[in-house]
Amino acid sequence: MICVSDWYLALASYTFPTVFIQLTDMEINCLLTADSTTRDTAPIIAKLERAARILPGNSFLHADCCAPTDSMLYAKRKGSVNAGKTGWDILRGSEKAKSAFKNGATRRVALHPYRRMDRSREFRMFVKDGGLAAMCQRYLNDYYLRIHKRRQEIWRTATRFHAEIAAFLPEPEVVVDVYMTSAGELMIIDMNAWGAPTDPLLMRDWSGDWPTPGLELVTKPVKLKGDVSVSF
Repeated sequence: MICVSDWYLALASYTFPTVFIQLTDMEINCLLTADSTTRDTAPIIAKLERAARILPGNSFLHADCCAPTDSMLYAKRKGSVNAGKTGWDILRGSEKAKSAFKNGATRRVALHPYRRMDRSREFRMFVKDGGLAAMCQRYLNDYYLRIHKRRQEIWRTATRFHAEIAAFLPEPEVVVDVYMTSAGELMIIDMNAWGAPTDPLLMRDWSGDWPTPGLELVTKPVKLKGDVSVSF
């Protein structure tokens, strides 16, 4: 796992402003074992509340190295946090987040301003041996004509972006999730280790048998016309 705190100081100007909260051993144990109504949780919830007030509007909360996407409350609120108690309940409802703390992958909770994402603007960059090996759209359920029309422009933006951040990446082989703003600038959302269990998406596998470096996109669906005979 690659934690946001591993790369944030070097790349803060290329991502969302983020507040980190270091948890003590007692607080981590409380997250893993205690009922959210116990007295011991009050100081932790107060920490989350204080951090949330620093940021404008609602916040997006995560466990530094992973988002609590498996929490039912996270899904219900679409990741939006407006109070310390809400953040605490989201963390407690995420086995993924609790596992990260239990295994020592992180000791920090992090919050940044909540932002509604246009899925067509999310991409995954694959950095291999320090170079940008490929890029593809992040969500594979939809075909976006407007993205296809801007394919070369987006790839050129990505190559320039990579050139700016390459010297500050935590590893020479890393997967970087980015978001393209309405102004055409890229922002880092997250970083993941190269290879499994990171999803290679349209690159399909990690064998290295990839096409010429460029932006891979979901192809236009084929529409069948006329009389179509189907047999089973």
